[in-house]
Amino acid sequence: MKNLFFAAAVVALACAGCAKEEIPAGPQDLTVRFSTEIAGVTRSAPNANANFANGDKFSVTATQALGAAEATSWMDNLVLTKSAEGKWSAGDSYLFMKGYKYNFAAYSPTETVLTMSDPTSVPYTVSATLADQRDLLYAVASKDFTKAEETAIVEFTFNHALTQVKFTAKTAKDYAAYYTVTIKNIALKDINSEGKLNFSDGSWALASPAVPLDYSVAYDKVLTSAEADMTTAGNDVLMLIPQDPVGVKKLVVTFDVAAVAGKGDSSLAGTGKTLELDMPSKAWACGYIYTYQITLNLDATFGWTASDIADPTINPWKDAADKIPVNN
Repeated sequence: MKNLFFAAAVVALACAGCAKEEIPAGPQDLTVRFSTEIAGVTRSAPNANANFANGDKFSVTATQALGAAEATSWMDNLVLTKSAEGKWSAGDSYLFMKGYKYNFAAYSPTETVLTMSDPTSVPYTVSATLADQRDLLYAVASKDFTKAEETAIVEFTFNHALTQVKFTAKTAKDYAAYYTVTIKNIALKDINSEGKLNFSDGSWALASPAVPLDYSVAYDKVLTSAEADMTTAGNDVLMLIPQDPVGVKKLVVTFDVAAVAGKGDSSLAGTGKTLELDMPSKAWACGYIYTYQITLNLDATFGWTASDIADPTINPWKDAADKIPVNN
């Protein structure tokens, strides 16, 4: 799920096949191939040679115009699938007119069909259900088919549209001899869940008035004084619309405390204890991972308090294999 903008290799799509015999190409027609790049524009080294895997899909919408003529719809959410041969198969043949200008907008995954009537303002909602959240990739391209080539190539470079948020947690001291602290849930409160994505530059216009949702991740992890990565379950990373979480946004930590018999203060023990923390002032940008470090402190007089929630560390979005997980 993870590395910022992407890098990659060109993969051809022959949109013809046997259908080409059914729709003969005229002298003004071009067969179009699509290529995909996932280009690694990162804060560190570019992530080269990453691309879609076999069976992955993207959806493409296109408009056509001749000179100053008004653009007309040409493709509407056509789904392309990468075959075992490395080609992008549309299951149909599309012939393009020489001399026309075409504008293309593409996205992946295709499970949620986006409204592409205006690629500069595409509505999108992040699900409140963690398992339903998807890594949204987007790309645009333009092509002026004025050359005499028989096959034209439209090149897409896909980028991450969302922000990834995850957490680490620890206790301020080693309390293991006296208490067992188990973190149960971390929730982000009142996060704007809807917006419109501009495919041309990757900017977001948040819904106004905001459509707030609480996004939570369940855990069952015993904390120690050593920092623990809270993303080991594989489905415990939030993928959210870029925004500034400071202000009304809160982070709520839920945990259990068990006292060691004969050593810990039983009055501090209990289940479902909560802490509400203010988020640091650090606006989220698309294509990056924001990892928030939470430190819990036990004070015998005042009970559990948060000694710290540090500014997040920020890294390019990538997975362990430096690949782009498109459909998950």
